[in-house]
Amino acid sequence: MVDSIIQSYLQPADQYVYGFAKLKGLLEPVHDHYEYGISIGKKLDDNILDQVKNGPTREYYTHYLETNKHLDELAKAITADLNKRGIEAINIPASTSTKMLDTIYNKDLRTELSHKMVATRAGLGWIGKTALLVSKKFGTRLRMVSILTK
Repeated sequence: MVDSIIQSYLQPADQYVYGFAKLKGLLEPVHDHYEYGISIGKKLDDNILDQVKNGPTREYYTHYLETNKHLDELAKAITADLNKRGIEAINIPASTSTKMLDTIYNKDLRTELSHKMVATRAGLGWIGKTALLVSKKFGTRLRMVSILTK
Protein backbone atom coordinates (compact mmCIF):
# COMPACT_ATOMS: atom_id res chain seq x y z
CA MET A 1 0.00 0.00 0.00
CA VAL A 2 2.71 2.53 0.95
CA ASP A 3 4.56 1.76 -2.28
CA SER A 4 1.51 2.58 -4.41
CA ILE A 5 0.84 5.79 -2.44
CA ILE A 6 4.39 7.02 -3.08
CA GLN A 7 4.30 6.04 -6.76
CA SER A 8 1.11 8.03 -7.26
CA TYR A 9 2.94 11.22 -6.21
CA LEU A 10 6.19 10.70 -8.14
CA GLN A 11 5.29 11.84 -11.64
CA PRO A 12 6.89 11.65 -14.11
CA ALA A 13 8.33 8.49 -12.56
CA ASP A 14 11.60 8.64 -14.53
CA GLN A 15 12.58 11.84 -12.64
CA TYR A 16 12.55 10.20 -9.20
CA VAL A 17 14.06 7.41 -7.16
CA TYR A 18 12.77 6.15 -3.83
CA GLY A 19 13.34 3.38 -1.38
CA PHE A 20 12.62 2.10 2.11
CA ALA A 21 15.15 1.80 4.94
CA LYS A 22 15.18 0.14 8.33
CA LEU A 23 16.53 2.79 10.73
CA LYS A 24 16.02 1.28 14.18
CA GLY A 25 18.89 2.34 16.43
CA LEU A 26 20.33 4.84 13.92
CA LEU A 27 18.29 7.97 14.65
CA GLU A 28 18.81 10.83 17.08
CA PRO A 29 16.75 10.52 20.30
CA VAL A 30 14.13 12.96 19.03
CA HIS A 31 13.22 10.50 16.25
CA ASP A 32 14.27 7.15 17.69
CA HIS A 33 10.67 5.93 18.04
CA TYR A 34 10.45 5.75 14.23
CA GLU A 35 11.75 2.50 12.81
CA TYR A 36 11.69 3.13 9.07
CA GLY A 37 12.60 5.78 6.55
CA ILE A 38 11.41 6.55 3.06
CA SER A 39 14.03 8.21 0.89
CA ILE A 40 12.92 10.16 -2.17
CA GLY A 41 15.31 11.67 -4.70
CA LYS A 42 14.49 14.07 -7.53
CA LYS A 43 16.76 14.36 -10.55
CA LEU A 44 18.36 17.75 -11.11
CA ASP A 45 18.31 19.32 -14.57
CA ASP A 46 21.35 18.20 -16.63
CA ASN A 47 21.44 21.44 -18.67
CA ILE A 48 21.68 23.56 -15.52
CA LEU A 49 24.31 21.35 -13.89
CA ASP A 50 26.40 21.23 -17.07
CA GLN A 51 26.78 25.03 -16.82
CA VAL A 52 28.41 24.78 -13.38
CA LYS A 53 32.16 25.08 -14.02
CA ASN A 54 33.80 27.27 -11.36
CA GLY A 55 31.20 27.15 -8.63
CA PRO A 56 27.42 27.36 -8.50
CA THR A 57 25.65 29.69 -10.91
CA ARG A 58 22.60 31.81 -10.09
CA GLU A 59 20.52 29.46 -12.27
CA TYR A 60 21.78 26.44 -10.32
CA TYR A 61 21.00 28.16 -7.00
CA THR A 62 17.45 28.91 -8.15
CA HIS A 63 17.01 25.34 -9.41
CA TYR A 64 18.36 23.96 -6.11
CA LEU A 65 15.88 26.03 -4.08
CA GLU A 66 12.95 25.17 -6.36
CA THR A 67 13.78 21.45 -6.24
CA ASN A 68 14.05 21.50 -2.44
CA LYS A 69 10.71 23.32 -2.20
CA HIS A 70 9.12 20.77 -4.53
CA LEU A 71 10.52 17.87 -2.50
CA ASP A 72 9.31 19.42 0.75
CA GLU A 73 5.79 19.84 -0.65
CA LEU A 74 5.87 16.30 -2.02
CA ALA A 75 7.01 14.83 1.32
CA LYS A 76 4.34 16.82 3.20
CA ALA A 77 1.63 15.51 0.87
CA ILE A 78 2.81 11.90 1.12
CA THR A 79 3.12 12.20 4.91
CA ALA A 80 -0.40 13.63 5.19
CA ASP A 81 -1.72 10.79 3.04
CA LEU A 82 0.05 8.17 5.17
CA ASN A 83 -1.20 9.73 8.42
CA LYS A 84 -4.75 9.89 7.03
CA ARG A 85 -4.54 6.13 6.42
CA GLY A 86 -3.38 5.46 9.99
CA ILE A 87 0.35 5.15 9.23
CA GLU A 88 2.21 7.49 11.59
CA ALA A 89 4.82 9.45 9.67
CA ILE A 90 6.71 12.76 9.68
CA ASN A 91 8.63 14.45 6.89
CA ILE A 92 12.11 15.92 7.28
CA PRO A 93 12.76 19.01 5.11
CA ALA A 94 15.03 18.59 2.09
CA SER A 95 17.47 21.24 3.23
CA THR A 96 18.52 23.23 6.25
CA SER A 97 18.55 27.01 5.96
CA THR A 98 21.65 29.08 6.67
CA LYS A 99 19.75 30.66 9.57
CA MET A 100 19.18 27.23 11.11
CA LEU A 101 22.86 26.33 10.66
CA ASP A 102 23.82 29.60 12.38
CA THR A 103 21.46 29.11 15.32
CA ILE A 104 20.22 25.59 15.94
CA TYR A 105 23.09 23.56 14.47
CA ASN A 106 25.99 25.98 14.99
CA LYS A 107 27.89 23.80 17.49
CA ASP A 108 28.54 20.78 15.31
CA LEU A 109 26.64 21.41 12.02
CA ARG A 110 24.72 18.16 12.60
CA THR A 111 21.14 18.28 11.45
CA GLU A 112 18.27 16.18 12.78
CA LEU A 113 18.61 13.55 10.04
CA SER A 114 21.05 12.70 7.27
CA HIS A 115 19.15 12.21 4.01
CA LYS A 116 22.26 10.48 2.64
CA MET A 117 22.14 7.93 5.45
CA VAL A 118 18.48 7.16 4.76
CA ALA A 119 19.18 6.92 1.02
CA THR A 120 22.13 4.56 1.42
CA ARG A 121 20.22 2.37 3.89
CA ALA A 122 17.37 2.30 1.34
CA GLY A 123 19.78 1.03 -1.32
CA LEU A 124 19.56 4.11 -3.55
CA GLY A 125 23.31 4.60 -3.78
CA TRP A 126 26.54 5.10 -1.86
CA ILE A 127 28.66 7.94 -0.51
CA GLY A 128 31.38 8.86 -3.02
CA LYS A 129 34.86 10.33 -2.57
CA THR A 130 33.38 13.84 -2.57
CA ALA A 131 31.01 12.90 0.30
CA LEU A 132 28.03 13.21 -2.05
CA LEU A 133 25.38 10.56 -2.49
CA VAL A 134 25.98 8.75 -5.77
CA SER A 135 22.71 7.22 -6.89
CA LYS A 136 22.56 4.26 -9.22
CA LYS A 137 20.14 6.06 -11.53
CA PHE A 138 21.24 9.74 -11.49
CA GLY A 139 24.78 9.79 -10.14
CA THR A 140 25.21 12.87 -7.95
CA ARG A 141 22.61 14.89 -9.85
CA LEU A 142 19.76 14.71 -7.39
CA ARG A 143 18.29 16.24 -4.25
CA MET A 144 16.83 14.18 -1.43
CA VAL A 145 14.03 14.31 1.13
CA SER A 146 13.10 11.82 3.83
CA ILE A 147 9.99 10.62 5.60
CA LEU A 148 10.17 8.72 8.89
CA THR A 149 7.49 6.21 9.80
CA LYS A 150 6.60 3.46 12.24
